Amino acid sequence: MNESAKGFGGEFYDRVNEALASIEVNPQGYAVVFDALRKCHLRQFPYSLWFKLREDNSLVVACLHSKRDSRLARERAARIISLPKPPEP
Repeated sequence: MNESAKGFGGEFYDRVNEALASIEVNPQGYAVVFDALRKCHLRQFPYSLWFKLREDNSLVVACLHSKRDSRLARERAARIISLPKPPEP
């Protein structure tokens, strides 16, 4: 592994948690991008969390690289594509 790449997994994890905490504090602080979907950019990484607001909680529907087509997040939010099911224990 490249010396400069060490620790990026942990930093990415921290940035995702930071974004989730920010969404939790002020979910309506993020502009609606499409229909009811909102987007929170991750600090330091070219990724965004796409989410919808629900009465009881926010719902993250995708974590996408900024170069990915936003249709993927829209399709997941609309349940047009199916998400993989977790493996059985």
